[in-house]
Amino acid sequence: MPTNPSPARRSSSPEQALLKTSANRRRLPGRQHSRACSQAHYHASGHSRVLRRIREPGVNLCIWTRPTRQAAAAAVQAILTAPRPIKLDLAAPSLGQIEAGIAESCGASDGVAGTGIRRLSEDILSLAGYFAELAQTRHPRVRLTRVEDNCCALFHVDSLRLRMLCTYAGDGTQWLENSNVCRAELGCQGRTIEAATRAIVLDHSSIRTVSAWQVALLKGRGWAGEEHNAIVHRSSPVSDATRNRLVLCIDLPTGCSC
Repeated sequence: MPTNPSPARRSSSPEQALLKTSANRRRLPGRQHSRACSQAHYHASGHSRVLRRIREPGVNLCIWTRPTRQAAAAAVQAILTAPRPIKLDLAAPSLGQIEAGIAESCGASDGVAGTGIRRLSEDILSLAGYFAELAQTRHPRVRLTRVEDNCCALFHVDSLRLRMLCTYAGDGTQWLENSNVCRAELGCQGRTIEAATRAIVLDHSSIRTVSAWQVALLKGRGWAGEEHNAIVHRSSPVSDATRNRLVLCIDLPTGCSC
């Protein structure tokens, strides 16, 4: 079990100060979420401060096991059922920019869904603030995408330093413990994705999945000194239209899409 790190110090801009309180007080109900869990290279906890542990040498994944924000459920559903998929892509956005982008995409600017849009936008802005501090950047890139296909279906590592992922609907990111991956087999290497997966994953029954609304902070091979310790992960498969995913990705402005 990891020791509790000191609480994160956040920037004190008015918008982020407003959003911070509710983001830091929630816990998942139930005994299974009442304690932090960890292994040498990853940490998971019901408190946002676990995200700070990504800075520790050898740590390549931190998961904030927070609960669903029910107040945003109507907005998430509106995005999933909108006639066209949302693809929000903003650099260092304000709350108003996020809210306007979501409302325009799903065509719901008032009523229950409109209230949910505000709550969802607040959550996105709050997470962008966490990422900006941890990545030491003033310009986090924020993308919200309705995923309808099996993009990033191959287990891989990111080339960038750091990425934050939160799946608001559908299955979250799948990842492998270091002991369950053969890094020499990474990449297609002329094989099908299925064949490559069989070679990369040592025990397929031990593939891990981040739950919806939980926040995953992933270290890539661009982190100095961790080039050979980046977390191996992939997008969860989308089986049919009823299992579309809504995924928030926050990274640096130069981050690639996968």
